[in-house]
Amino acid sequence: MKIVKYLIKFLKAKKKFLAPKKREILIFDNMGSKDCRKYFRKYSYDVLDVRGESINLFILLKSLLKLKLNFRAYLETYIETVKPNILLTFIDSNQYFYSLSRKYSKIKTVVLQRGAKSHFNDLFAFYKSFNIRDKADLIFVANDFYKKKFSSLSKGKVVTVGYFKNNLYPISNKKKRREILLISTFRTHPKDQIIYKNLPYKEYIKNDSTFYEWLNSFCNNKKIKINILARTHNEKEFEKEKNYFKNFFDNAKIIYENKNPYKWIDKYEYIITNDSTLGIENIARGGKSAFICNSPNIYPFKTRKFGYNENFPENGPFWTYKNNPKKFEKILQYLLNKDRKYWGKIKNKVIKFDSNNKIFQNEVSKILDNEKL
Repeated sequence: MKIVKYLIKFLKAKKKFLAPKKREILIFDNMGSKDCRKYFRKYSYDVLDVRGESINLFILLKSLLKLKLNFRAYLETYIETVKPNILLTFIDSNQYFYSLSRKYSKIKTVVLQRGAKSHFNDLFAFYKSFNIRDKADLIFVANDFYKKKFSSLSKGKVVTVGYFKNNLYPISNKKKRREILLISTFRTHPKDQIIYKNLPYKEYIKNDSTFYEWLNSFCNNKKIKINILARTHNEKEFEKEKNYFKNFFDNAKIIYENKNPYKWIDKYEYIITNDSTLGIENIARGGKSAFICNSPNIYPFKTRKFGYNENFPENGPFWTYKNNPKKFEKILQYLLNKDRKYWGKIKNKVIKFDSNNKIFQNEVSKILDNEKL
């Protein structure tokens, strides 16, 4: 079966024929790579596709001649050919990546945290199985909680910077519209699909309908406009998402965005979500966010909820784990009436903002400048 799987990947992949050149930076996995390329203009870099997007036939042949017939051998042959000073990834949960620092002690391995972490099919679900000798030389994380957590699984340097992509986009100084923006966490799973043990997707999302119906009524009574930032990034799925929300909202504007969601959270005064990282990033940008974390309050789902990892209580002034209209009312009133400075009090515990990723740029420059000495 593995042979068939690899053959299908090979046939679908874009073929590259020439040997990759030596580069100062090699980005491991194309995911997220576009976000950091602007910082590498004065350096040479390459991207190593690890999901079958492309196959370098020179590297494939070279690994086969070593009688190594697996994908890891291909990846390692690629790394050894490029001979980078820095090997960088946005995929912070890739256990294999952390092992590369042992194999290539002269290459600096760098990890950028991508989104909030949880125990549900994510890094913290299996980090205890990491080999104690594995590490990354440099890890950039969102807040001090993650700094402590990543330090426990890696002996390298861990630096708090916030979320890399959020830091890319300057904060708008334009006056915000006094309207609600609901950040969607919609998925296109079939309702009967089992997403964990015996839990079907329809059970996972059933509390959403309670909140959406309540929010529609609340906005109508308060005469507040509501906008919904869609989660889906292709037009076919967007139609499904629009139809889904039409079941709950009378006059909501549903926004399709596949490039820069930050312009929307900068545009609106009141941000609401279940567990989207965008809600947290909005706080980093000086905004006001409310978190209605009404997915099942059981392990491992509750580890995705706002403040869980930071040991916040289940209910706070702008968040709740309860599917309770009285809680909704209290939190929405807080969101509407309190000044942004109240979010500022908790901001540093939740998330950092490093404008234009200056800390990241300085750390990368230090590594590469030292290599040139």
